[in-house]
Amino acid sequence: MNKIIKSLLLLSLTFLFVGSIKAEECSITNNEGVEISCDFYEALREYYSDNFLSFMTQNEYDQIKNNDIDDIEVITYNEENPFISGRENGRGTYFETAYKQLRITRNGNFINANLLWVQNPVTRSYDVFGIRFYGPTIIGTPLFREYYTLNGSTHSSSNYSRKDFTNGFGISVKLPNYSELESDITFTYSGSGVIYASYQHAITNVSLTQSKKYTLSSSGYGSVLLFNTDIQPKYDNMTGVSIQG
Repeated sequence: MNKIIKSLLLLSLTFLFVGSIKAEECSITNNEGVEISCDFYEALREYYSDNFLSFMTQNEYDQIKNNDIDDIEVITYNEENPFISGRENGRGTYFETAYKQLRITRNGNFINANLLWVQNPVTRSYDVFGIRFYGPTIIGTPLFREYYTLNGSTHSSSNYSRKDFTNGFGISVKLPNYSELESDITFTYSGSGVIYASYQHAITNVSLTQSKKYTLSSSGYGSVLLFNTDIQPKYDNMTGVSIQG
């Protein structure tokens, strides 16, 4: 009888132990069906936006997970402190103004360039998000997403027009008439060198055709987008960011 009682007690303790382990397991499944452990999700939030993590694809997640996020470097500068000693062109990986925050993040050979609107823009025309390579080469096709809030819910759109060059690419996007705007570009690359990112906001109405009148150059806006002279005054000339690839 005592053996039976001891066996039942041991079995009960075993179930309790296993149940406690399962209760402590925590994961989040995003809008793309990607399952992320809660601990890793919180770690990623230090470097990536909640919107990106909500709409991140399985391929993007695999790219990030296969590298060490502790190697990600964030160097901040802003309008009051626009120069950073020791960095090429004095540029950082993060730049902010009163209206926008621009960030570029490298994890292994996976790049995320992100633009967050801190205040809603007045002009809703064709903005341009550009990437320029000095050395590296893109692998495959970049992925662009525009995030916005509608009726209390966050949505993602991929409605844009891309212009490709041998040394990078630019994306023209019509700003939607919604609030809490954000956009990002992700891609992988090969080789070494510097990757530049620039986001230029149209301060007056421009057409899609006008927004694509540029080349990629170190002398362009944000060291990326060199607009035709008649188009330059139509954009805000925001400082860009860069990262060593």
